[in-house]
Amino acid sequence: MTGKLYRVPVNADGSAGAVVPIETSQPFVRPDGLRSVGPRTLLQAEQQGRITELTIEGNRAEVRVLRDGLTRPSGVTVVGDRVFALVDFTKAVAVPYRAGTAQEAALPPAVSPTKAEQEILDLSKEKWRWMSEKKADTLAALFNDKAVFVHMGGSWGKAQEVDIIRSGGIHYKHAEIFESSARIIDSTAIVLSRIRLDAVVGGNEVTNPFMVTEVYVRHKGKWKLASLSFTRLLTP
Repeated sequence: MTGKLYRVPVNADGSAGAVVPIETSQPFVRPDGLRSVGPRTLLQAEQQGRITELTIEGNRAEVRVLRDGLTRPSGVTVVGDRVFALVDFTKAVAVPYRAGTAQEAALPPAVSPTKAEQEILDLSKEKWRWMSEKKADTLAALFNDKAVFVHMGGSWGKAQEVDIIRSGGIHYKHAEIFESSARIIDSTAIVLSRIRLDAVVGGNEVTNPFMVTEVYVRHKGKWKLASLSFTRLLTP
């Protein structure tokens, strides 16, 4: 193990760029398990005895020690407000953890949405209610005729999505929205939402954490949903 952290930029054509070293505020000693808990945040087990949180800004990572003095921690995961570290290769130790503590301090203050952005956010939230209540006709009126829907199991158009909702092939039981933001560019609006979705898929109840991307287009004075994409997150 080198005790170094690197990032690999992605070029415009999708190819890998040159490897870039990331400077850390504290050196690593025998780093082992590494887990992503956010867009710029990692948790790391170091076999010298530490569990650390790494918040990455460009080519630098701020290291925050969550727990020290453990016996050879080699793996780490997050469940709720606890980090569970595998120690001595035989047992787990719970460490209190509030996700985002370090990165929140580094982020700029949240900006309140404009009136137009709030309108889109309200529509997005209402859409989740309609999906939960299987209001297929209401959703059909919201969906653009050329809309696309991207799920973990495939992608399809408006007609199939409406049929799936109507038949209960996928029942979007409840979407718990943790954070949501909207950006309007001319006649297009983009909504990003971090959610936990409770659903019934093919008769099986499932719960997944997602980052959901919604694209709306303005048509004849009304917003229409043009794209809905689900990206499964690695953390709850």
